[in-house]
Amino acid sequence: MTGTYSVTLCKVTCAPPTREQRAAIEARLRAMPQVESVEFESREDVYDRLRREGAALLELVPGNIGVGHMLEMYRGRLRTSERARAFEDELGRLPGVERVHVERPWFWEGKADVAVLLCQPPEERMTEHLMNDYRTAGDRPKDPCAGRGAVTRAERDAVAARLTAIDGIRTFYFADEKHAGKVRAHLFGEDDFQAGTAPAGKGNGAAAGFWIEIDGTLTVPAIRRAVTGLPGVSLVFRVADRASFAAGLRSGGYSGV
Repeated sequence: MTGTYSVTLCKVTCAPPTREQRAAIEARLRAMPQVESVEFESREDVYDRLRREGAALLELVPGNIGVGHMLEMYRGRLRTSERARAFEDELGRLPGVERVHVERPWFWEGKADVAVLLCQPPEERMTEHLMNDYRTAGDRPKDPCAGRGAVTRAERDAVAARLTAIDGIRTFYFADEKHAGKVRAHLFGEDDFQAGTAPAGKGNGAAAGFWIEIDGTLTVPAIRRAVTGLPGVSLVFRVADRASFAAGLRSGGYSGV
């Protein structure tokens, strides 16, 4: 499977790269057989890209974010994203590199239009549930799963019944926790997943929930109004929004200071 990568250059946790170190990083990228393209992005380029990909990406970060908070990077396409961890580790050892990230197409992109995620067990719940909401900071709700356990079978069935009654839903699929393995194998690459080198972590694409296809007459707010408040419902979002949001933040470019 193809993918994209980003190599963020040092500024926060290490000294900015010298001219020679920059040249070595670019030369290594161009010599790697899995790398299809190499593009350098200045801080101005990164900021402009984040603005193009959605103002919510910047609104979700606290404070007044400007060009000076961005990080320079190399970005490009990969012919294959298998063995992503080895790719990240090799480039991450080069002087002047702060972090490396390989991005694979999101599992649910193109397969569903809307997601209704359900409460997970506390030990599997994302600690940054609200920060991972694609909506702007002022529109972010309290975590509806706080202080409770995982969704029950009865609660799940009640959500399914509510979805069945909504006009404009073509079909929906329920993905349980076991499906998370398939999602993680897709996200991190089958080789890394089977070898146990895929990074540990929690993500919305692997959470239990309903993934919904809708027709042109139905809107996401209508689905949100219909299911928000039902016990066990965690989050409702448009798949295309979450895919672009997650990719934008994971690819780096924001210094966090």
